[in-house]
Amino acid sequence: MRWLDWSVVIVYLVWVVSSGIRASRRTNELDGYFRANRSLPWWAVGLSVMATQLSAITLVGTTGKAYADGMKFVQIYFGLPIAMVILSIFVVPFFYRANVYTAYEYLERRFDLKTRTLAAFTFLIQRGLSCGIVISAPSIILSIVLGWPLPVTIMIIGLPTIAYTMVGGVQAVTWTDVKQMGIILFAMGSAVCVLIFGLPHGMSTSTALHVAGAVGRMQSIDTSFNLRTDYTLWSGMLGGLFLMLSYFGCDQSQVQRYLTAKSVDSARHSPHLRPEHSRASWPPPKETAPWAEFGQPRAPVALGMLRGTLSDEHCDPTHLTKFQSDLDVRSKESVFNCASFGPSTPVPPARQS
Repeated sequence: MRWLDWSVVIVYLVWVVSSGIRASRRTNELDGYFRANRSLPWWAVGLSVMATQLSAITLVGTTGKAYADGMKFVQIYFGLPIAMVILSIFVVPFFYRANVYTAYEYLERRFDLKTRTLAAFTFLIQRGLSCGIVISAPSIILSIVLGWPLPVTIMIIGLPTIAYTMVGGVQAVTWTDVKQMGIILFAMGSAVCVLIFGLPHGMSTSTALHVAGAVGRMQSIDTSFNLRTDYTLWSGMLGGLFLMLSYFGCDQSQVQRYLTAKSVDSARHSPHLRPEHSRASWPPPKETAPWAEFGQPRAPVALGMLRGTLSDEHCDPTHLTKFQSDLDVRSKESVFNCASFGPSTPVPPARQS
């Protein structure tokens, strides 16, 4: 790496840690540390929800999955809009008005301390194991790029995160997530531009996507009832629905974000800022219903997968002219556009629990 690369890395680490420490000035009390005094705007909470769900596993794993098996795995997200409707109407207002600090505090009120302890213990074990995998993925990449030992890269990633989290609380975590999501979105946009301009000479983006569809890499929908198939429309609508309900409605890493919002309405809007919901009209207007925000930005995954497809020995770009002559026979429509489920309708208010 050149000195400019090192400067960017050092400035970023200092910026993230220092901003987290500055946020600790407003977290000298219990409510400020765990709920940010319920003062965060909905868009910051929403970006924090996105950053919490997004990780190096997502960026590295989904691109590899798309290249190896195509885009069928996106069907797991088809139940997400329905889950967001249910959560926005029932679950988010319930937790917010319960005035709890954690998702599991209510279990102690409703049942007993043993139930709360069991749920919290299960969450901590599961989250601890998942964080180990999440940190190991970028650490392995940095270890290969820099030639450093893996334990060193793990500490470089983990220690600053632990520092600003412990000192600043959820306030520091949220605003750091906002900064990181800004960088991620900018980097993804830059990657899309690089991929488009890096396509072989004479190949347009539409032609490239058409080629990807011809080799079966853009197929997104499988309506079969074959139980041996990993991803289908039905498994995504049913299994994906309950998966998203459990994660965004019960997991402390998500519920804690809802509890930091200024009001119930702000907490309701925050789950809508998800990567699967992103569209040109972002941020969504206050009256926009969750089911009108469904869409899957697959361009970075698809274009990255396409570059690998075209570089394969069985798909030489120099033979594109001959290959194009077979497209009308071999392929159908390559790009699947997710349409809105209905008109923009205000979300009905939930009843007081």
